[in-house]
Amino acid sequence: MTAYHPHTTDAYRPRFHYSVPTGWMNDPNGLVYDRGWYHLYYQYNPADTRPGPMHWGHARSRDFVRWETLPIALRPDALGTIFSGSMADDLRNTSGFGTAGHYPLVAVFTHHLDLGEGRYRECQSLAYSLDGGLTFDKYAGNPVVTDPNPDFRDPHVFWHEGSGRWVMAAVAGRKVQFYSSPDLKSWEYLSTFSTGNAKPAGIWECPSFFRARVRGTGETKWVLIVSVNDPDGSYSGMEYFVGDFNGRSFTSETPEDEIRMLDAGVDHYACAAYHNIPGRTVVVGWMNCWQYGQKIPSDSFRGSMTVPREIELMPDGGSYRVRQRPVRELDGCFGPPEESDARAVPLPGSALMIELETSLAQSEWRLIGGHSVLGLRIDALRGLVTLDRSRCGHAELGPAYTRSFSAGYRPSGGISRFTLLLDTCSLELFSADGTAALTMQVFPDSPFERLERLSPAEPGKARVSLRQFREKGAAYD
Repeated sequence: MTAYHPHTTDAYRPRFHYSVPTGWMNDPNGLVYDRGWYHLYYQYNPADTRPGPMHWGHARSRDFVRWETLPIALRPDALGTIFSGSMADDLRNTSGFGTAGHYPLVAVFTHHLDLGEGRYRECQSLAYSLDGGLTFDKYAGNPVVTDPNPDFRDPHVFWHEGSGRWVMAAVAGRKVQFYSSPDLKSWEYLSTFSTGNAKPAGIWECPSFFRARVRGTGETKWVLIVSVNDPDGSYSGMEYFVGDFNGRSFTSETPEDEIRMLDAGVDHYACAAYHNIPGRTVVVGWMNCWQYGQKIPSDSFRGSMTVPREIELMPDGGSYRVRQRPVRELDGCFGPPEESDARAVPLPGSALMIELETSLAQSEWRLIGGHSVLGLRIDALRGLVTLDRSRCGHAELGPAYTRSFSAGYRPSGGISRFTLLLDTCSLELFSADGTAALTMQVFPDSPFERLERLSPAEPGKARVSLRQFREKGAAYD
């Protein structure tokens, strides 16, 4: 277990979330399962704990828990720094980059070129790997897609079986533009998706476009996720739309007058889906935000990822809602449960899976560490769960840190059930039905030492189960 030293690097180093060893990290990129490895590329500035000349960092795992950090995959060049993108698993060698016995992994990414005086240009480019994603060569014909909109970035590329072509979804201001290609090199514009709902305001970023199963049926639907920041800094998160894609255009079935967010917290951004995992849809997000991410209290690193989550859909009237839960691999990394119905439960560590179950119509809880308090309110009558950081220190991070965040959920049979993943500097909350997810970073002045239920005092109405994270070796044989 990592020792706790306030306001040092190790104080807020997570144990079961991937964090960058040094420097700055933001968006996950190039998520692909290939030859037994889950690859995680990410936005990376190795020279500073703030954004700067962005690279693609690289880590991989066989189990979503133990991550091996590898050398930098992509570096800036004359066309610009390396912004976000995705990975094409070109098994058919449509690109022609492959050689005998070696099909290519093709990174499709944004080149961002600073033109000075606040001006910049963005375009989409390629790099390919013939050694399983360890090293890459840039394509000599870069860029492959351009657009006059300066905010033209974050290509998400996938193989569309119906048309037998590659499809790209890239953002251009507050819209998603679709393109297709037979070979990843030459691209044809297809269509544009946008919405008349102006909230949250701000440009769209980091589209992720994938099929997800509808729970309890053999049906699948297309899900489009876009990340958005309000210009006034009041909001950061991901909006999603569910609908159909015919190979040329996306038609949303999500009511336009509704804003459906993937996660109710502010510390879940740029979420992307893995390619090539049979029978599952797994996503990972950046566990930080632009409102205060450059000021969080760590010395040599800033940045970590959420736990990988499995996504499916639930029918909801005439549309669908996302249901998400931590990947099942994570469950095997925690020890046996320690159960209690006491009003005050000591915490045996700072890396825990906490299960809460209550039949109370309303209840209030708090995690306490030194002078820091993280509040949790459960309101079954309204179907609302709230996390409150207002007493968790670090007011200098601003109102986006000190405010409360709420998520809707659906009690079952009068019982409210939640899973909380506590990992040193973060808390991820999931409702039992998967409809509520709420992610936030927390920086207490000392590790959380106990969980208390404030009221009411009715016995037998609430239960807590604690499971400690069991350290797994970081290296692979």
